[in-house]
Amino acid sequence: MRHLFGIIGFTCILICSPLASAQQGPEKDQFFLSLLGAYMEEPSKIDIDEVGEGFGGGLGYAFTDHWMAEATYFDFNPDVELDTGAEGEGDLDYWSVNLIRTLGNSDFWRPYLTIGGGQGTYDYKGLGKDVDDTMWNFGAGFFKNLNNRVAFRADVRGVYSDKGENVMPMATAGFTMLIGNPTPPPPPPPPAPVDSDGDGVTDDNDACPGTPLGTTVDSRGCPLDSDGDGVPDSRDDCPGTPAGARVDERGCEIVLEKPVSFDLTVEFAFNSDEITGVAFQEMLELLRFLREYPSTQAVIEGHSDSIGAEDYNQQLSERRAQAVVTALTNSGVESRRLSAVGYGESKPIASNATEEGRQKNRRVTVVVSGTTKSN
Repeated sequence: MRHLFGIIGFTCILICSPLASAQQGPEKDQFFLSLLGAYMEEPSKIDIDEVGEGFGGGLGYAFTDHWMAEATYFDFNPDVELDTGAEGEGDLDYWSVNLIRTLGNSDFWRPYLTIGGGQGTYDYKGLGKDVDDTMWNFGAGFFKNLNNRVAFRADVRGVYSDKGENVMPMATAGFTMLIGNPTPPPPPPPPAPVDSDGDGVTDDNDACPGTPLGTTVDSRGCPLDSDGDGVPDSRDDCPGTPAGARVDERGCEIVLEKPVSFDLTVEFAFNSDEITGVAFQEMLELLRFLREYPSTQAVIEGHSDSIGAEDYNQQLSERRAQAVVTALTNSGVESRRLSAVGYGESKPIASNATEEGRQKNRRVTVVVSGTTKSN
């Protein structure tokens, strides 16, 4: 029994040694090889005087996170005393197959339970007698890693001998080598999506973080702006503003308070009401202005030079004004906002005595007005 106390004492020393790894003992899909010293009490009803110390080991495999299988072998040299009084030295070979169930894992150790069975063969050397015995064992122990590949282990078992008809105490202690790489644990699940501003759109999809609580938002997490005027519906006092209209901070259209003259001038070729490509590019500024102020009206004024009959020049100026109106309506401006008037040769802006002056007089000018103030 003093040997058992020695093993237990050695175990206590190792338990108090510094920890090398947080995961103790074999992990899933690792093989392990153990070299163990053992001590076992002798069985009754068998000619064994004392079993004592032995030596052995085991080969095992961890097939889940908590279950392992292990085959072990121990060799003891007990003292033998037959009924006849003959004495001698015997040999006990003990083979067993065991299941091991670990009980969690900690930074300190990894306890386990074990149960198994096998065959014990007693060889009474020189006394002409052999005995085979079925032996069952059950017990508890622990693993404690010394580094990533070596662990200390110890356990205490009860070994039941069929022929001895009793349970023999058995203690083992030694070292286990961990073979192979364990199956890595699955990666942790991604964190649940967060919706910091509580608008119903998670942060990873929110193009407008920090939306005030209670604000109605679109699928991108941005305040809903039904009329597209840049003012969210929650603050828009004038929903349904025309697209492109210039609005104030309340989402209401800004309109002109008094008539203004638009500086754009469209010039025409001699005796033509056709708008050239260059002239149309210049009209884009007018078109943008009319879209920004959808409550305005525009008067398109046509003019001509003095060459030709006055009546013809009047008609030509009207056609030029109407050509601009048509171009604007084709670009999306409502016709009710536009009117055309011809002034013929009556309002020259340059001398008709030169070609350069006559070119300037072949033109269309625009007067934009709006009399309603912003809401």
